[in-house]
Amino acid sequence: MLVFQIIKLWFLGHLLEGILVWNCRGIVGGTRRRALVDLIRQEKPRILFLSETLCSEKQLETLRIRIGFDNCLGMASSESSPGVALLWMNDMPVNIQTYSARHIDVTIGAQGSPEEWRLSGIYGYARTGDRGRTWELMRRLARQSSLPWLLVGDFNEILANSEKVGGAPR
Repeated sequence: MLVFQIIKLWFLGHLLEGILVWNCRGIVGGTRRRALVDLIRQEKPRILFLSETLCSEKQLETLRIRIGFDNCLGMASSESSPGVALLWMNDMPVNIQTYSARHIDVTIGAQGSPEEWRLSGIYGYARTGDRGRTWELMRRLARQSSLPWLLVGDFNEILANSEKVGGAPR
């Protein structure tokens, strides 16, 4: 099942369009890459956050070129994380703040301007025993800035067991 979010909302008095957030569960080949290419053509996002990319930095760079983005910051998949990436177009004034195997935090807009805001993409820990680490990451990021903040990604959390597909109930 291909699940993605296209974010269109009012933010700082403007309609914010063009942010695509997707836990792609592997983007290197086949159905998911074709679906992403089609989605990019249809929605024309200016910013793309991918989680669980399951690929190397070289593969992310190849993907960046294939889907027509100007910039990419990607953390390759490893034993500790399945990988995250943020891609954006040159017309988006993105300033990288912090990043790790599980998150990418940026500001968007001219530094110090009233239109400046913050975007953080996260891929949360999947194991139940590690979920507190995801919440601690979010708390740490929240303390770093007072800018308006949009937090996106796959937090690997559910509100109710009805949201869960497979595995033991929580």
